[in-house]
Amino acid sequence: MPDADPSADAQVPPTTDDVLRMQHPGYARRVNPDEPTPDETATDESGRPARGRLLASEVHPLDVDGVRTVSVGILVWTVALLGLLPFASRLRGAGMDWWLWTCVTGIVLGLVGLAYCRYRRDRMAQDSQGQQPRPAQRPERRG
Repeated sequence: MPDADPSADAQVPPTTDDVLRMQHPGYARRVNPDEPTPDETATDESGRPARGRLLASEVHPLDVDGVRTVSVGILVWTVALLGLLPFASRLRGAGMDWWLWTCVTGIVLGLVGLAYCRYRRDRMAQDSQGQQPRPAQRPERRG
């Protein structure tokens, strides 16, 4: 039986990267930085010309409203204050009682930030439901 002669017209099956590139426009995976890009105008995240193929993934924010983040910050400042309170007299003697006040300030500012983030979260929820926020009403002047 004669050996099969591969013709120049034979189709090569696409690789996984080729399939992903066809299904997801803009898909690129960095394989070899010295390999020229298929699209010479492609750029990376910083806007510089891309070298090689790039893999771009969709990244979602972890905490949209910030309430959890600010709450953790308040908790950290509270733990720091509670950890320093047993040493308050030593800190005052060394002139470093500002450490305690830094923790207190962090807690107070965190509470202000928490109130703002909750307000903002409620406004975003109200906006997403299609409700228009009520404008602030000015008191009528009587004269």
